[in-house]
Formats: sequence, structure tokens, C-alpha cells
Amino acid sequence: MQPLDVQPETSSSSETFLNLLKLPKKSLKKLYEYLNPVDCYNIAKCSKPLEHQVKKHKNLSINTIYLRFDNEKSCVGAYFDKFKYTACVFYSWRKGDGVRKTWNNSYYLKAHKFQNYLFCKINHPKEVKSLQPTLFPIDCISGMMETFKELCSMFPSQNAYIYVGVNVNDRKSCEAFCSTPLPRQIHCFRLIGTRPPKTDRVRKVFRAANVNGTVRVSHQVGPACMQDELINSYNVVLDNPEWITREELLSLNNVSIDIGHNNLTADDLNAFLMQWMFLDSDQIRVERLEITLSPQAFQNKRSITNGLILRDWNPKVREGEYFDASSYLARTTIRDPSSFLDCKFSKDIQRDDGRLATILFYGKKLYLALSYFNGPIGV
Repeated sequence: MQPLDVQPETSSSSETFLNLLKLPKKSLKKLYEYLNPVDCYNIAKCSKPLEHQVKKHKNLSINTIYLRFDNEKSCVGAYFDKFKYTACVFYSWRKGDGVRKTWNNSYYLKAHKFQNYLFCKINHPKEVKSLQPTLFPIDCISGMMETFKELCSMFPSQNAYIYVGVNVNDRKSCEAFCSTPLPRQIHCFRLIGTRPPKTDRVRKVFRAANVNGTVRVSHQVGPACMQDELINSYNVVLDNPEWITREELLSLNNVSIDIGHNNLTADDLNAFLMQWMFLDSDQIRVERLEITLSPQAFQNKRSITNGLILRDWNPKVREGEYFDASSYLARTTIRDPSSFLDCKFSKDIQRDDGRLATILFYGKKLYLALSYFNGPIGV
């Protein structure tokens, strides 16, 4: 029996590829229901007719967009409406010959974990690393900005919040950020790095950043971040600032302060509370403080409130626009401890001008929150 001669299969492009431009409307509608934003972006990049088709059949808009200025690790992240926990990441770079390469993916991540993925991850995903050349220089920052402009042109982004992270240890990244205009104010600005940077470089980055929201600092950056732009920002988050001193704590004039692991003592925290009590109201803006207690402060947390008159928490004095005492008193269970403004285990302190604040020790954290109150409380 002679073996059969197997002829190689020959197939035309119409048999190999699906022509989306020739599909009927019902089929397209069904198809786009199963596509996530990364799929839609990849299709829209193929041609202008396909981009128009994506806009027509997939009504997407960008809710949040993330930019990481980090030389060879720059990338874009985004959340889209209707895809609450679908975190999309876009890598793009140009090789020395000008050829552009891209790699995109989506993950099921909540916002805080996605931020850690984008701004705390030291290395690229292994898929990206395998695509990038090791012997020739690449330009990731220009590729990132090209992707950012493409996303904003393909999908509505007028109401998107912008998160930006800058590697202050890298001169090229800082220069690229300072020379790149962004379409609107930055909602959350983050300094990232692996070692203390030059103070002048941090100052230039802060001056170039148009921040209307939160300034966040990685713990490795150190005291070089203590610039006027951080001290007077609306909200500041310091990730595990073991370098922070009493003087730097007292200099913070933010509305909201969040401080991670540190070496501040109980006396340092007491000084902060006493400053809030006795400074003129036009000289202090703090309305919320959340700080992790150091081992020394935790062991001596009773001394944190030395010199303060602590009143039992009373919901009735908060009756008004910001708090409904009757609805709270009708509850039979305690609310979430993180909502400490109406927690019965809190204590109140009051300034002479009638401003009221609530103090709560919960676990190894100290919370302070200002209650909006217009007059002194009758004791």
C-alpha cells in the first residue's frame, strides 16, 4: 500500500481571518459584548474604519488613567466604565530604529492593588521583558505618551481622574515629566524610588506637577519630599516614613494626613494634638489624621492625650447637616470601626472656638477627625 501524498493546505486571507467590517450588525453587537477594553483598543489600532466600529458598538469611557514616568518601566493603566474591576495595562516602547512595540493585558484587580502593581513593581512582566532588546536602548516614555493620547482620542476621558507616578531616582524620567503637559490637574501624584533622591530634583518635579488632590510618597524617598507643595497639599499619604521627625510632623498643614509605620514617640503625637488644640484656626487645616503607632507610642499611648480634656463621645452634639443623631441612636449594633466619627468607643476633644474633634485608638492606629461644628458645646 502506497502512502498518501499530503498536499500542504492553502488558504486565502478570507478563510484565515475574520473580517469584522463585513459582519452583520447583530453579530457585531453580540461579539462586542464579550470584548474587554484591551481587546477593543487592539482592534481600534488596526485601522480607522475599525476604530469607528469600536466607538459605535462599544460605548466606553475612561474613568481613571494611570501614568508611570519611569524611563524603561513606563506604562499606562486605565479603568473603564462598565468594567469596575477590569484593570487594563498598556506597555509601549520604541527601539533604536524607531519601530514601536506594544504589549497590553487586563487583570481583575481593585484600584488599590492596581496602584501597587503599577507604582511599586520594580520589574516589567516577563512577557514585556522578553520582547524588549537587552543590548540596544529603548524609549518607553514616548511610547507611553503615544498610548495615552491614543486612548484619550479613542475613548471619552474628559471626566477621568489622572494618577501619576514619577521615579525621582531617574533624571530622564523627571525631565520627561517636567516637560510633558497633561490635559488636566493630577488627582493623585506619587513619588516613587528605591533610594533618597536629590532635593533639587524633587523640588523641580513638585513645581511641574499640577496636583489637585493627594500627594503620596514611597518610604524609600525620605525627607527630600518635605517641600512646600507636599506640606500644603490637600491630602498627603506617607508610606512607612521611618525618617519622619517631630518637626516634620508638626510642619504638615494638610487637610487629610495618612502616615504608615514610623518611629514617632508618644510625646511627638501629643505635641501634634496640642498644636491642633491651641493654634489659631486660620493657621491649621488638619481635619483628618490616620497614623500607625510605633512600638514606643503604642506602649505609651495613654500619654498621647496628656493635657487634653477627653469627653465621652456624644452623637447628639453632632445633630445637623453632617450627622443625623436620631438615625444613629436607633441602631442596635455598632457601625464599622473605620467610621469612627460615630463610634461609641471614641473620645472628643474641643477647642475654645468650639471646633470638635474625635480621637480613636483602634488596633495599632490613631485616628483624629474634625467634626464640623459652629459653636461651643454646653457641658
